[in-house]
Amino acid sequence: MYDCELNTVELVVYEIKMMQLPIPTSRVIRDDRGVALLLTLSVLAGLILVILAFAHITLKSQKEVRLSQDRIRARLHVESALQKVLALITGDFADPNYPENLFPATKAGQSRLYGPIFPSNPEWDGRYYWVSNFTDLNGNSDRDGLDEVLQLTAGGVDLTPNQIFTDSLPVYDELGWIHLYDETQDYPDDDTPVVARLAFLIIDESGKIDPTAICGTDSAEGSEVRKGLDPSEINLADILSDSGIATKFQPDVHTGGLLPAGLKWFSFFDIIKRFLADDGAAWDNASDLKSVLDNVVPYSYDIEAFFDGNEDKHRFNLGRTDWNDLGVDDIVKDADNFWLVDGVTLNEQNTGGIPWLFNSSEAQAIKNQIAANLIDYCDDDEDLGSGIVNATSDYNGSNTPSYCGNEQVPYINELKFQAELQGSNFVLTLDAEFVNMYGSDIGTGGVLEVKVQAGSDQFATTSLTFAANLTSDVAARSYDVLSGIASTPSSIAAGTSVTNLGITIVSAKLADSSGNLWDYAFDTTVSSNTTSLSFPSRYIAIEVNDPRNNLDTNEWSWDCSPGCWGSTPCEVGTIDSLPCVGNTNNVSNPASGSDSEPGATDPWDVSTAYIRNAPIQYMWELGAVHRGSSWSTINLHTYRYLTIQVMPSSGFASYLEGDANILSQVKLNDDLESSGKVNVNTYNTNVLTGLLTGITIGGGYESPETGVVLANAGTLVSMITSNNGSVGGLPFRFRAQLAMIPEFTNGTAGAQDNDRAKEEIIGKFINITNVRQNIFSFVVSAQIVKDMISGFRGGTRGIFDFGIDLVLAEKRVKGLIYRDALRNRLRVQQYSSVDE
Repeated sequence: MYDCELNTVELVVYEIKMMQLPIPTSRVIRDDRGVALLLTLSVLAGLILVILAFAHITLKSQKEVRLSQDRIRARLHVESALQKVLALITGDFADPNYPENLFPATKAGQSRLYGPIFPSNPEWDGRYYWVSNFTDLNGNSDRDGLDEVLQLTAGGVDLTPNQIFTDSLPVYDELGWIHLYDETQDYPDDDTPVVARLAFLIIDESGKIDPTAICGTDSAEGSEVRKGLDPSEINLADILSDSGIATKFQPDVHTGGLLPAGLKWFSFFDIIKRFLADDGAAWDNASDLKSVLDNVVPYSYDIEAFFDGNEDKHRFNLGRTDWNDLGVDDIVKDADNFWLVDGVTLNEQNTGGIPWLFNSSEAQAIKNQIAANLIDYCDDDEDLGSGIVNATSDYNGSNTPSYCGNEQVPYINELKFQAELQGSNFVLTLDAEFVNMYGSDIGTGGVLEVKVQAGSDQFATTSLTFAANLTSDVAARSYDVLSGIASTPSSIAAGTSVTNLGITIVSAKLADSSGNLWDYAFDTTVSSNTTSLSFPSRYIAIEVNDPRNNLDTNEWSWDCSPGCWGSTPCEVGTIDSLPCVGNTNNVSNPASGSDSEPGATDPWDVSTAYIRNAPIQYMWELGAVHRGSSWSTINLHTYRYLTIQVMPSSGFASYLEGDANILSQVKLNDDLESSGKVNVNTYNTNVLTGLLTGITIGGGYESPETGVVLANAGTLVSMITSNNGSVGGLPFRFRAQLAMIPEFTNGTAGAQDNDRAKEEIIGKFINITNVRQNIFSFVVSAQIVKDMISGFRGGTRGIFDFGIDLVLAEKRVKGLIYRDALRNRLRVQQYSSVDE
């Protein structure tokens, strides 16, 4: 019933519709069916396109994921390649007992190290490098594409020689990619797939010049003055083949300079691109580019420390400004460790002493005296008329000091006593001689006080004091005398003979008008004889050997021994015809083992008689500091060489053994790190030439740039390379060992006829040298490989078949490695993608 009613309703509706619409023809019905079909097909096509799009996107995403994975794997493998580089360098230098492990990096027999001379490839001439090395399962080297991945360019300029490796090189058969295998898959040994291959190139950049440190803002290249302060004194034009190229390395405050002031040359890429931007033709000359690559490295770093065999130690700062606050105990002590416990963090205390003093076997008094001399050389006592305070003496105004540093003052040089009877009085009169060893008039306002004890058979021992004032200066490099200083110890009967007269000098001091000590001397030797003084006068004199060391009792001598009273004022004694007051001392080189002063005509005419009264400015000045023994200053022209293992912390011994060891232990500022200092073990003769060119001989401490320019630097360069391990000898472990080369001091380089000149060359460049760092540039590459199955296009799984196996991803990086040679520690200083 229900269904029937429904059909009726539907029929009525249909009829109504038929009444309202035209009656369709059969063709129209067929057309509607075609549209429906087209719509259906269109929908199906769209669905198919959507499905295909999703499939494409899915496949693309899967490929991108795989590519991303391959890229990540390439990045990880390139880091693995860098670790192999670090391991290679560390391992080949691991034995600290092998001198060549310290420097240079060119020790004989080193694995995979090549250079420096390949006649068939002159672009590599003079350079040392390592290359990756590997043989595959068949014993063959895989070299396909090696030259491409290890080739570095910037702005179209090759930073590594073009055709970097060719079969004309003798090392060609040893080069190759390092293959990595998928050891996790269960394949036969000869069918294990290659999953990656690694390659690296390491170039030894050691012993080259850092252009940022060499080219400073203070002076343009070519106008430098050689004083020995820092590397900026080196003229880069003396090293490179083209002075115009050297000019471009300057800061832009100088004409032609391309480096913005305050910035530094960061990398070879930076150098090449900036030069090209300035002048596209700058590198048209291949020899100019090679000159830069052979001699320049854009980062050269060093720590201001010396290695004592166990620890790095702080160098003592001679340029410090607190000399007035220092005592000898601040200097005569061991140096502080440079590193804290972890061996990485700097110990910034920088407060240690000088081991050269501390570790000496000499008496403590000698150590203290040298330290006192150093302090008084460097303190700020500049007013020579007043206010000169000897801050290094423990003198309290009345006691005897145990040490007394040298100031730039007149020194008490000789004392002459006249004994005579004046009626019923016995009178003792003193004449005191002073010597001014320096180049300016000094001494006005000085107060002399001499204390003696006198006694005889006729009167008891009596203490006497002689006092007088210096009312005028002692002229530069001359002598002066205070005469007629009288004292009457006793009255005796007229006509009485005086027998067994003796005197003991207790002290002799010279101070300014305020009591500030200038010079202090004393002697405890009794002079006496039995000759009667029945006639008017008798004379006796005592003189110091070296007036700079007149506190030492042993330096003083009477004109005869045990002491005799002569009848004339100029008694001739036993010590080289010792004169009386008013004349000169002995010769300035009275005994073997003291300063050689062949040009001195008088003892005050000594080349090293100089006191700056300010912090030391140049290492050379150390040679002017008195050594605490007769006619001896610190001997910078001789290195104390005991054995190959002798450490620079060894203390001083005799003068003849040398004191140059101190040059490794001191510096001229508070810097903990420095840049641009030249490793003297370099094989690079251009760099060594630049290090020596421009140094003068015959100058003075006040004007070190004066003198005659060193004319034969080439001779000294050849002597360095003959002794630093690059051509002959063994590498220097300490920079002070340069003093072992005789040609620096024996006149080969020019007139060196006095002690100052003998030390001039060493003193003017030692502070811009070091021995500890190696610098290496590197490029490493990693490729992810699809090793096809054996038989595919004739290839073999387990061997990389060029043109058959696929390279899925590649990563290349470049950078610089710093090696601390003495500790064999490496640091990656620069690291960047080749494409960045």
